[in-house]
Amino acid sequence: MKLPPSMLKMVHGNAVNFHAALLPKNRGPNPIQWAIIKWEHLTGVTAHQMVEDIDSGPIVDQIPVAISLDDTWVTFAEKIEAATGVLLSRVVPKFVEGAITCVPQDERQATKNTRLTPEFPKIDFRSMSDREVYNLIRAEAFPLGGAFLGDTSGDRCYFPHLVPYDMIPLLRESYFKKGLRGVREAMDGCKMK
Repeated sequence: MKLPPSMLKMVHGNAVNFHAALLPKNRGPNPIQWAIIKWEHLTGVTAHQMVEDIDSGPIVDQIPVAISLDDTWVTFAEKIEAATGVLLSRVVPKFVEGAITCVPQDERQATKNTRLTPEFPKIDFRSMSDREVYNLIRAEAFPLGGAFLGDTSGDRCYFPHLVPYDMIPLLRESYFKKGLRGVREAMDGCKMK
C-alpha cells in the first residue's frame, strides 16, 4: 500500500518500510516471485525510509538472503520472513534512539516490477528456456494458482507444485508430440514434490 504524501509529512519523514528485496532492485509488487523468475541467486530484505515514490527512499539497513535452486516462492518467503525479524531487531532500537543513518539508493541499479496477474504465468515452450519454465513454475507454486500451459481450445494444464528441473525437457518434448495430453501423461508417470 502506498501512503499519501500528507501522511508521510505528519510523521516528518520518520516512516520506515521493510521490502522483500535488496533495493534498489525489484522495487514494486511481488519482489520474491520476480527474484525467482529472473533467476537471481541473491536478494534479501531492505529497511528504507518511505518517500512518495514506492520503494525508492534512502536505505536504512539490508540483509541479503540466498535463493536456492529448489526454493519455491513459499520456501523463500519463509527465509525472507526470518531475515525480516532479524532486520527489525537491528533497526527498531536505532530508530527509537534517533541513531538511524540512511544511504540514498543508486538509481542506476534500480529495477521495478509489475504486479503479477492470474494470466501472467503462462508457459510458452517455443520462446522460453528450460530454466525460465522452471523458474516460472517455482515462482507461482501453491497456494498461488500455478504456472500453466494452454492450448487454442482454452484448455489448461497447471503446475501447482515444484517440478524437478530435469523433468522440464520431458514436458517440453511431450507437449510438442501430444499437446496437453502428453504433458499430463508425463506428469502422471512422475512423482511430484
